[in-house]
Amino acid sequence: MYSYMSLVNKHIHFVRRVGLSGGLKPAIALCASILFLMGCRGKQEEVVAPRQMIEHAKTEYIENKFGMKFITIPAGKFLMGSDRGDGSELPHVVRISKPFALSITPLTGRQLSQIRATKQPSLRALPDYDRMRKESNQLRAARGLPMLEGESAVIIDSWNEAYQLGRELSNLDDEFNYRLPTEAEWEYACRSGDTREGPPVRDPSNLSAWKVSANDPNAFGLYDMKRGLGEYCQDWYSVHTYDAKPSIDPQGPAISTHSRVVRGKPDSEGCYSCWKRFSAQPQGDEEMMTTVRFVLEKKVDPQ
Repeated sequence: MYSYMSLVNKHIHFVRRVGLSGGLKPAIALCASILFLMGCRGKQEEVVAPRQMIEHAKTEYIENKFGMKFITIPAGKFLMGSDRGDGSELPHVVRISKPFALSITPLTGRQLSQIRATKQPSLRALPDYDRMRKESNQLRAARGLPMLEGESAVIIDSWNEAYQLGRELSNLDDEFNYRLPTEAEWEYACRSGDTREGPPVRDPSNLSAWKVSANDPNAFGLYDMKRGLGEYCQDWYSVHTYDAKPSIDPQGPAISTHSRVVRGKPDSEGCYSCWKRFSAQPQGDEEMMTTVRFVLEKKVDPQ
């Protein structure tokens, strides 16, 4: 793959040949196109991954023992943040250096039931799923939404509970580990190769009743990243996270800031976007309607 400047240099060489042998008009036209490309260089750098890689990712599913499906997201580069954001959301180029497998939907009631059914007495106590389901339905009822069904996203009370759930899933699965996505991984997956943020998505109805897969998937084959509940990320939250413009696999602040990152929830006007950042107390936030979507990682053979 040519670098940007290599491509420009090839065109300049071609312009010289055309200008000498074919008249000035073709050369002038080509020069104009090069200047346009140079003026849009920042836009060109927003490209996440080659389109063929994206199409390949959509066909490669991994299904675990709990009926959760994952898609391998290819490595790539993207412009994180937005000019429409506040000071903590301004754009900067980020590279995701290696592929990662992300759940195609948030955790659902059906998956929750399957996890519950595989509980083993020899393992540490799993989170109280019956309580999670009950509280999820209480929150739904308060907002006039249908009760939790098999393919509805589960509302999880706190980041701590989401994190613990990932650890317990890892204990239950001999093949895979589970973790929350980093903030950069989440936004990269949400954008799914799109070079434009586009207008925020507005869903003033009932958030599709938070029934997963009710809307079309994005280019990576992921559902509900811009039309659903907020989703917990691994990172500590800070308004200064972007100040240093971390460029490769950013992990967020190294020490506690007393809040964790939430992505994907609607803003105060009911609009969704890939770049909007939110924060939540790890122990829980009653105002935050939040779920979880896990990253799947192959366990390393100790031998």
